[in-house]
Amino acid sequence: MVVEFIGDSLLLWVSLLPFPFTNFVLLWTMFPAYLNGFLSSLYSKPSNSSAVFAGVVAWWAGADWIRSYLEMRVFAEQINWIIAILFCVYGFIAIIIGVTKKEKLYFIFGKRDILTYLILSFYPVQIGYLKLGEELLFAILIAFIPFMIVLGILSFVFRKILRTDESTPSSSSFPSNKRFNKIKQVPFRKKKF
Repeated sequence: MVVEFIGDSLLLWVSLLPFPFTNFVLLWTMFPAYLNGFLSSLYSKPSNSSAVFAGVVAWWAGADWIRSYLEMRVFAEQINWIIAILFCVYGFIAIIIGVTKKEKLYFIFGKRDILTYLILSFYPVQIGYLKLGEELLFAILIAFIPFMIVLGILSFVFRKILRTDESTPSSSSFPSNKRFNKIKQVPFRKKKF
């Protein structure tokens, strides 16, 4: 029974991954989360800019969910409103912390990969595709570790590719010449006419 519950929960979570690709509108609303995930894999060190970016993405997701509820006049469940408002509040606080450069709080508000995971996990619930229940919550919790491992591997691969691209000289680069490097640089002076 427990193994079946775990298996069903994981299958439910895996079925959520291709969901945004079924419709362009769904994909467009998920664009900030995908961009956030891609950038967090390239630049993993939390900083004030990552806190601001994570805040903008969280605020965008929460505001878009609230906008869709108000625009379509859909009576969303109370938990959907709470999740959307929490994303907006988190985003607003992260933006303030990033702008004011509160370095001690970057580890909370600068973690873009965790935010990406939460947005991707809660998105089907927020648009009414699924109801938030114990099976889905368990799936979100249990799939967190494998998701972070895969994201870590992708991050490592992306950084490795970028480092090799930067370290290989291009054919159009200026050849290194010791005499050229010794020439004193003269500042540019304007001529008076």
